[in-house]
Amino acid sequence: MRQPARAVNLTGGIGQRRGTPSATLMADGEQGEKACPDPGRESGGGTAASQMRHHCETGMGGLMKHGASRELYAYWNRVRGGDRAPHRGAIEPSDIRRVLADTFILEVVDRETHLVRLAGTRVCSIYCRELKSTNFFDLWRADDRSAISTLAAAVSEDGAAAVVTIEARTARDQDVTAELLLLPLRNSGPAFDRVLGSLAVLERPYWLGTEPVARQTIASLRLIWPDETPPFMRRRTDTPGARSLTQMPPPAPIPFPARNSRRRGHLFVVDGGKE
Repeated sequence: MRQPARAVNLTGGIGQRRGTPSATLMADGEQGEKACPDPGRESGGGTAASQMRHHCETGMGGLMKHGASRELYAYWNRVRGGDRAPHRGAIEPSDIRRVLADTFILEVVDRETHLVRLAGTRVCSIYCRELKSTNFFDLWRADDRSAISTLAAAVSEDGAAAVVTIEARTARDQDVTAELLLLPLRNSGPAFDRVLGSLAVLERPYWLGTEPVARQTIASLRLIWPDETPPFMRRRTDTPGARSLTQMPPPAPIPFPARNSRRRGHLFVVDGGKE
């Protein structure tokens, strides 16, 4: 039986660019039922940025705003079965034909290079050019490039899934908000050497396809571990056979005053440490 998927929200630090990103652990279904907003629509006349900070979290689908992200994740989750990630050959384009134009596949060369092997027409239309054989990280600049490459490493090295909200702008300062999904794949051997992804705008503007996105920034990001708690959030007792703190033997007492020490007022001075 699969364990509940776990997600880590890293929105706080990325959006503000200051301090340490906050991390909130959520188990599938813990948040209760909430009414999700219609993907691609803003309520109350709010801006795209303000809408991004409203997270509707009803299971893993609630972590994703766009229908293409939810459909691709559900398909990937179904195809992988009991494995951590499906094989590249198990992905059938006809099974995801409704979102095929929003999808892409990356080849993991190293941490600095993820080559675009396939990219759907709607993905390419965001940049008004063919993306095949380009480095996916070249779409990003400065701090965002570093952040997205680190995030991609969690996908290709640890088998996590990632959801990223992007704020993009053209040279004429036209803006659009998009959602990026990254999922691990296997192509040869046990390594996650391919990445299946989708990139879809939340609300399609009239100019999309005629004016290329010139720069894009990360507004929020989340990592999802589909089967387990992420390694950095595991407790010692989560490891089979590990002893709890109450079962650990008490530490050996430290003699005090220590040998080679002398009293100086209310302090003890220990000789040593110098050659």
